Amino acid sequence: MKRLSDAIADDEDQLEITPLIDVIFMLLLFFIVTTTFAEDTFFPIELPTARNADPAEILDLSSTVVIEISANGELAMEKTFVPSSTALYQRLRALTATRRVQAVAIKADADSPTQITVDVLDVLRELGIERFAITTKP
Repeated sequence: MKRLSDAIADDEDQLEITPLIDVIFMLLLFFIVTTTFAEDTFFPIELPTARNADPAEILDLSSTVVIEISANGELAMEKTFVPSSTALYQRLRALTATRRVQAVAIKADADSPTQITVDVLDVLRELGIERFAITTKP
């Protein structure tokens, strides 16, 4: 038979970590669900609003090129700065030579100069790219 002092020594307080792990997972789940994901763009762009815009059916995202136009009229293609519409033409032509480009998504800031958007559309027409979409917010 055990003595009382031996029984107390054997049943020392132990830390149960199972509830702690449960709480940590619940906090992790809470932060994942409540986090808003920022869109990854080269320029900070405030998209224009459209009342009657239809969602574009883009076939394959890997064959879609994203062209961004900042509020100052600066261009970026695939998150890389492009100094002019001539340089955009050259980069797009080189890209179409190495991979298939099915569509182009144009993300133009609401305050961007219209002439820059027209220049981008001219470049697309010169290269024979007929599928494009101008990104808007509802």
